[in-house]
Amino acid sequence: MPRTKLDRFSQKPETYRKAVKKCIQAAMIREDVPMFKDFAVDMNMNPRQLRDRINKTGFRDYELVKLDRILKFTDKERETIWGR
Repeated sequence: MPRTKLDRFSQKPETYRKAVKKCIQAAMIREDVPMFKDFAVDMNMNPRQLRDRINKTGFRDYELVKLDRILKFTDKERETIWGR
């Protein structure tokens, strides 16, 4: 599979994961999502799955799109996540 801008952090996936986590946390505060549990329900996941995706495994493309619809990322956050 050819390299894309999306995998620009492939040398250090942990760096990318931390950047996505910061974007998600900032958007949760901005959108006034009170509980992690409520956010997990909106994502159709259980809270443990969501926590593992944020902290360990990362998200699939369609889940990132779903996150964007729920949290309404800013342009800068989208740039960080998708590498545009």
